[in-house]
Amino acid sequence: MSEIVEKLEDYGLAKDTKPKTLFSLVGIVGAGSVGQNIARMVSSRGLDVIILDLSQEKIDQAYEELTKELNRMIERWGMTNSEKLGILSRIKGTTDYSRFSNCDIVIEAVKSSTREESHDLRMKILKKIEEHVDRNTIIATNSSTQVITELSADLIYKDRCVSFHFLTPEADARVVEIVKRALYFTNSL
Repeated sequence: MSEIVEKLEDYGLAKDTKPKTLFSLVGIVGAGSVGQNIARMVSSRGLDVIILDLSQEKIDQAYEELTKELNRMIERWGMTNSEKLGILSRIKGTTDYSRFSNCDIVIEAVKSSTREESHDLRMKILKKIEEHVDRNTIIATNSSTQVITELSADLIYKDRCVSFHFLTPEADARVVEIVKRALYFTNSL
């Protein structure tokens, strides 16, 4: 009698139903409303998130605000309590940039009052991120008013910098505008 050997995997779900992602850990600088919306959106897609802010108090406040927003979504039948708990379990807070060391992408999402202040602050943050991440980590800014070529000018590896602009803050957003750093060439005669 010949033995028939079949793999258990052959009876499982199709391989193409598994989520395909290049990222497993996303860092976000800024626990304000924009950072929270990005964290919620990313986490709702099953990715782990580390959100950084200046104090543990700001991180705790952000977590409370995220919880309230997710509760509102439950009330509107937008999600279940289990989904809410899953989203929150994937979001961790920190005040330490070194926690970004294993991130695949880190997104700067801070708010500032003036364009000049914003530019200087964002440049400092991008440099601080670069000090703590792997060479292949993508560094992004959520600013739609700053030029990524200017913001990344002082970085060692400028080629990995992009500008993200989430076109909607909703958790089900599927559109993100991505602007790559431009290369400028001058011709001297």
